[in-house]
Amino acid sequence: MDKKYYINGEEFTAHFSYDLDQLPEAAQIRSSVFLDEQKFTVEFDDIDSNAVHCLLCSGEKAVGVGRAYADADGITVHIGRIAVVKEYREKGIGSVIVRALEGYAAEKGYSAAVLSAQTRVRQFYEKLGYTAEGEEYFDEYCPHVLMRKALNKSALTLQVLQYTFSVCKTNSLPADIISRDFVFISKTDEELSLVCPAEFVPDSVCVREDGWNAFRISGVLDFSLTGILSPIAALMAENKIGIFAVSTFNTDYILIKNSAFQKALGLLKDSGYAVEYI
Repeated sequence: MDKKYYINGEEFTAHFSYDLDQLPEAAQIRSSVFLDEQKFTVEFDDIDSNAVHCLLCSGEKAVGVGRAYADADGITVHIGRIAVVKEYREKGIGSVIVRALEGYAAEKGYSAAVLSAQTRVRQFYEKLGYTAEGEEYFDEYCPHVLMRKALNKSALTLQVLQYTFSVCKTNSLPADIISRDFVFISKTDEELSLVCPAEFVPDSVCVREDGWNAFRISGVLDFSLTGILSPIAALMAENKIGIFAVSTFNTDYILIKNSAFQKALGLLKDSGYAVEYI
């Protein structure tokens, strides 16, 4: 099964196989990165025969690889062996490989992903929604930390709102503004801000920026959940799409400029999110 992903308009194809021999470029990348560059002494193991392997390609060029395998508990998948060729690093390739493996695992019914992260790239995985568990440990000479992320399908449905929004700065608000369905008000010691449908912007605003569309994460998010918004923000950042995020008691709302909104929805669908219109 192949899947398409996009970074800054460039198309990448993720190839999946349970047989590493069917993806010889994957073995070559792993050998080059982990054995030649990082000087590990053991790279290939018995797990390879029980794992699904993901090879990401730009056209015919193999640019990155990863694998995932099931835990004995039947609900957790282990993601690892994420490696990217030198000339494609710092381009978001690693993030795409992780998301591709997460999407594959979620489709198979797994509810959590864990990985053994080298501590030097811990922040990379934190941005993708992973949380460290326990103390650091060594794999060969290299310090690692175990990290976990919930693969919550209900949190992966995005609901598109049928409004065009404005982001405003104001000195006062009319009493009836709160009667509108979608109104976000924030007040600090420095400013009073308002986000609402453009048709309901009051005359009292002193600065406004129009032309925003929005979606929200479906359902009520428990406060104990982590990493729900960060993968969306990371995906948008990789593709140079700015966002304006608003968090409420129940969930998160993400606003994106009209000109980039459809592209953003396409990227999210390609990354495994379900999109519905309300």
